[in-house]
Amino acid sequence: MCSLIRKHLPWNLLKVVSPRQTIIHTQRLLSVVTPDIIEPRKVKGRFASEEQKRIIAEFVTKSSSTFIDWNELKSSVLSINRGYINEKNINGCILEACSQQKRSDLVKSFMKYVKECSNGKPNLALELLYIRSWYKSREELTDDDQYEIQTSCQSLFKNNLHLMNPVLLEAIVMGLCCTPLWRDSLEFIKASKIENDITVNTLTCIILRAFEESEMDLGWTLIHNLFNRHRILPLEIVAAWFSLCEKNVNCSYRRVLEFLRDNEYIIREDLAELIRNKIKQSGIKATTTMVYHHNGKCKNCNQVLKNVDITDSEFKMLQECFLSNVMVGKNIFNNSSPQELNDFKDFIEITAPYDVVVDGLNLAYAYRGKVGNHSIVSVLEYNSIVLISILIKQKNV
Repeated sequence: MCSLIRKHLPWNLLKVVSPRQTIIHTQRLLSVVTPDIIEPRKVKGRFASEEQKRIIAEFVTKSSSTFIDWNELKSSVLSINRGYINEKNINGCILEACSQQKRSDLVKSFMKYVKECSNGKPNLALELLYIRSWYKSREELTDDDQYEIQTSCQSLFKNNLHLMNPVLLEAIVMGLCCTPLWRDSLEFIKASKIENDITVNTLTCIILRAFEESEMDLGWTLIHNLFNRHRILPLEIVAAWFSLCEKNVNCSYRRVLEFLRDNEYIIREDLAELIRNKIKQSGIKATTTMVYHHNGKCKNCNQVLKNVDITDSEFKMLQECFLSNVMVGKNIFNNSSPQELNDFKDFIEITAPYDVVVDGLNLAYAYRGKVGNHSIVSVLEYNSIVLISILIKQKNV
């Protein structure tokens, strides 16, 4: 690098030290030189992409099912240069726009057009997007549509079993859940050999269909399966169960509440609002609340949650579990040594116990690029003062 600088220095030096020339141009009257027709401003980058998406969305909104010129749409979109939509992804963008507006008629028409252009063989990504599009409009499917989808899903699974991955399996399951053969999706999951990697959406689709068919036991079995894998309960599943409760007297809202209680599930705001509204509709008084973190007091009733007391044996078990699985792990000695680890453990035993432990590396990582190195000390001091004041209020120090 230094040699390159020295090599080009004489050339750059002349430009730096030489006096800068000033050129004065005479100004011409705008009324004389302004043309009658002004060329449109060229669109670049994000603005070009937004214009491309606007053209597609407007076309989809205004189009009827009688006659659609897909070639004209593609030409209009691709005539805008420097947008992210190009020849390779334009089919997917158009199909996605039709799907978002739930225009199943346009989805069917465009896929027919694509098959004609590609000799009946669209690429795999477009086929999966086509199936997902049908799932969004599954209430409008005819018997012929359902037969086409289940045939396509069976063919995709058979021909791509050696390439099976969670995304591909999810799309196939979504397609099957639009058809009377939705239970076959469970067999497909087992045969895929990636049962441990299935996505939340894959199981959610089957659960929703099970509730639609009043298969309560199957639905709740899959809910427990989903929660054990991903520790989440999607909002649409709770909404589907509540809808089933309104139609079936053998179903109860309490089952959801008991599930949340038994699993100590932290309820999101949207889920809490859904539960509150449904319970109020059944004639039961309900309200939402929150618990303040610093004192454990309920905002609604002002009662204070009891502290969780941990025995010495429970703390020792937690400590050993953390040390073996989190701190040490399997590859601790790749970046450390047995002696270093033992020295650290001795240091902890000598200096313990602690009320607060600050991880300097994590602190520096959290505030990277936000404050200077010297300011991190100020942030730490401020947070320490706040924490000490809270501990004093709780009478822990």
